[in-house]
Amino acid sequence: MNNDIRHGHMFALAAFGVWGTFPVFFKFLQGIPAWEILAHRISWSMLTLIIFLALTGKLWRTLRLTADLKQSKWLFVSASLIAVNWVTFIWAVNDGRILETSLGYFFTPIINILIGLALFREKLRRGQWMAVTLACIGVGYQVIELGHLPWVSLSLALSFGLYGAIRKRTTVNSIDGLAIETLLLCPISLGYLAWLWSQNTLSLSLETPAKDALLAITGLVTILPLIWFASAAKRLPMTTIAFWQYMTPTITMQLAIWVYNEPFDEKRLIPFLLIWSALVIFSIDSLRSARKIRRMAMVAPLKEQPAK
Repeated sequence: MNNDIRHGHMFALAAFGVWGTFPVFFKFLQGIPAWEILAHRISWSMLTLIIFLALTGKLWRTLRLTADLKQSKWLFVSASLIAVNWVTFIWAVNDGRILETSLGYFFTPIINILIGLALFREKLRRGQWMAVTLACIGVGYQVIELGHLPWVSLSLALSFGLYGAIRKRTTVNSIDGLAIETLLLCPISLGYLAWLWSQNTLSLSLETPAKDALLAITGLVTILPLIWFASAAKRLPMTTIAFWQYMTPTITMQLAIWVYNEPFDEKRLIPFLLIWSALVIFSIDSLRSARKIRRMAMVAPLKEQPAK
């Protein structure tokens, strides 16, 4: 393993590891309304990104990208989707539904398949159809046995899947894209925080320095893993990144069961088992497809060589 790949794995470990421990961070903010935490997260993320881009000499280049109105419109849509994802996650964590967030992120690859089918008219391979069927059975089982739709899980998976689909329509990288997204949402966030202050209900105050500090670093804990993820993606194949992404919901699930004592009986285990089985099939199918593409890429140049 060369140094570049080794560093890629280290960045992936850092990014997905931190994302997996997000419930711990947001649990410390319990008692603050989810919408207020979201407004702080957007505002402080924008400030953090401005500082980062200024230090790396890329601030003006990023700001110039906002002049592309067509792209900015798509980024406003993607910003709205990631805001829905963030506020749903924050609310679920502080409402004792961490297991549902874990299920949602395990379910995300399956949602991505369905989005590809619906929006991009992608054709599904047999393994993908099997994965989708098992995942749908898992959701159906939860509806029948628990008596309700797992809306937290589905909201997280659907909002994140659609976010990725929208970002495909843009040409900006992950850091520039998030900077523009937070810039577009920041007036709304700052306006909401100003309204809370006028009503004397703003949680940020000198009387609670610990919570003030946690709210202030929501920007840092949002941006750092993204930078690490971007660094990992530059060094590792996407198939490797795809396997790393399962680390996040796995850590979240362990925290829910062993740290926060959320109930995990047979009725809750079976949907996880069905979706895990779907992910195994999905992963095997993806590996086979990637290997087939590599073999075809290696054979093609040989066929093009003139016979001696």
